[in-house]
Amino acid sequence: MVLLKQVSGEEQLTSVVIHLCSFWVKIYDIPMKFRTERHLPLTAGRLGQFCEIDERGPVGWGKYVRARVVIDVDQPLKKKIHSQSATASTLVFPVRYDNLPNYYYGCGLIGHLVQECDAWADVDSDVDQEFPYGEGLRAFPTKAFYTQITRVSPQKKPIPRRPISVPPPQSSTSIKAIDSDTLSHQVARAVNLDGSATLTPPSYSLHLIRCST
Repeated sequence: MVLLKQVSGEEQLTSVVIHLCSFWVKIYDIPMKFRTERHLPLTAGRLGQFCEIDERGPVGWGKYVRARVVIDVDQPLKKKIHSQSATASTLVFPVRYDNLPNYYYGCGLIGHLVQECDAWADVDSDVDQEFPYGEGLRAFPTKAFYTQITRVSPQKKPIPRRPISVPPPQSSTSIKAIDSDTLSHQVARAVNLDGSATLTPPSYSLHLIRCST
């Protein structure tokens, strides 16, 4: 982890102290009454300097509220936030940090090794110890929260099938005269009322007439 600080250029290097870093922190088990614009900055501010709330996620109904806070890396990490309710009962909110670098489980300082810790310098590495801090301070990677929108194509309404009423014709077919000049080319033509015609192939019958209805 590399910490940077903006300076004006007039400071002496020995007077510049870099010990602040912003983290995204997940605060769990916050009651619904405390998830307001007034209460959330106060709750997250117990960890350090409050910056903002991640409103892309489910702030009002999720398991946790994600906030960005500037904390002092020279101080031990806070595992929980204690708050008082309206009934004077103590509320405890577990805390987890996103992208948390290495820290020592004995003292909870970021970038602090066991050799540099005065409180845990005499700890025997061969003996199992129960440290105050553990891996539980690391938050799982946050998945992007998106509102899923499903497009529903409008269903086409089926065209109703309605019966078509056709008025009866005055007569079914009008018959046209037959050309009987040549017996082998006799054709009976039935002309319908709409102008269409039905042709009958040549026949050996002299008076063959086919009527279309």
